[in-house]
Amino acid sequence: MFKKIIILTITSLFLFSCGEPNNPEDYSGGYKITKKVATFGDANDVIVDGNYAYLAQGEVGLAIFDISNPNNPTLVANQSGLKGYSTKLVKKNDVIYLAAGGSGFNIVNIADMNDIQISDQDINGKLVNIHLMGDYLVSSLSETGIKMVNIENPIFIDYRGTTHTNGFVRDVAISNDQSKMFAATGEMGLSLYDISVFDDGYGVYPLLSSVNLPGYTESVVLDEANQKAFVACGTAGLQVVDYSNPNDLKVVGSYNSAGYAKEIEYENGKIYLTASGMQVYDVTTPSNPKILGIIDTPHALGLTIDENNIYVADKEEGLIIIQKK
Repeated sequence: MFKKIIILTITSLFLFSCGEPNNPEDYSGGYKITKKVATFGDANDVIVDGNYAYLAQGEVGLAIFDISNPNNPTLVANQSGLKGYSTKLVKKNDVIYLAAGGSGFNIVNIADMNDIQISDQDINGKLVNIHLMGDYLVSSLSETGIKMVNIENPIFIDYRGTTHTNGFVRDVAISNDQSKMFAATGEMGLSLYDISVFDDGYGVYPLLSSVNLPGYTESVVLDEANQKAFVACGTAGLQVVDYSNPNDLKVVGSYNSAGYAKEIEYENGKIYLTASGMQVYDVTTPSNPKILGIIDTPHALGLTIDENNIYVADKEEGLIIIQKK
């Protein structure tokens, strides 16, 4: 009889524990997904210009969406036939430049959406990222370093000098006065170069200082008002670096976010970060970042923001639009 009571008690506990689970805790912080739009390829990166979103989508090339109504984005063009695997992109006027690894640049002229023109140009290295600086593409070439590329002629681009870096450069950020260049250099952390004497891109740019960071440094953005650099550091999450003394970079804050921190944006005291989902942080106190929300976008890679929305390139789900609070 005693054994039967024990068995019934255990069975009851098991049934209660395996019943309908409680609703999972909401970590979104009030951020809401407005729309998800599937893409034909792997959405790697997204930029927004006016009423259009442009996505680098791996082997499939470039997708262009009309986002004038964020609740109902419409596909304008899906441009395939590009070389390599497109991962990052920038836009100047009517020309889009896509980084395609060992295949170099894909160049897409969209002046006439009904007659899109494409070309490509090789580069000596693995092109992993591009930063637009006036008439130059500051190009991250992994182990090769940083190549300055002049685009005054938007189709036949002109290669200039190379700055060799310690580590595999993944991303750069340029100060507004174009005197400082920050390089996210993988396992070697963050480096700061003086580019104040630019010399038409041919200059030899001295290293001012560097700082080792945990994890793998993937992406960097600047808060110039407070002289802070925010860095996405892979498994080490968010790291905050003070550069008020450019000759002595110092880590002043961090947040060990869930997932692998990949892409980062900054605006008005907030950090937007793709890691395990799209994450939002309050960094008004840089030494003590605070999580504000985590939005369920498990394969998020690139992101960008505008006045009203956050746009995420999710490798599996495509373009995700999230309304700002």
